[in-house]
Amino acid sequence: VAVPAAVAVKIAHRIHVRSLEAKTAEIKEASRLHLATVEALATAIDARDQVGLGHVGRTQIYAVGLGRILGLSESEISALKMGALLHDIGKLAVPDHILNKPDGLTPAEAEKTKIHCSVGASI
Repeated sequence: VAVPAAVAVKIAHRIHVRSLEAKTAEIKEASRLHLATVEALATAIDARDQVGLGHVGRTQIYAVGLGRILGLSESEISALKMGALLHDIGKLAVPDHILNKPDGLTPAEAEKTKIHCSVGASI
């Protein structure tokens, strides 16, 4: 039984479209899980810093707002969200007693807090 070429092409196209839709759904789910993982990590980082609690979330809100004002694409906004969430990841290297000190820091302690930038960049 011969299948007309047009029918075969249409069937092949439908199969291809379904495959693309399945891959797109997989990518969207992987992206959602990636963002959820980064958000969990950012929440853990933010929770360590009792003095600046909520800073990471506020930074993300401001960064996304600025990105929208600048007319960034949605993929650029997504990257900005990730970057904003992780901008203080280097604080993991700052000891808790310094990070959460309620009083002013000594010059040595202030110097120790500065390592979070270079540690974060290396991570």
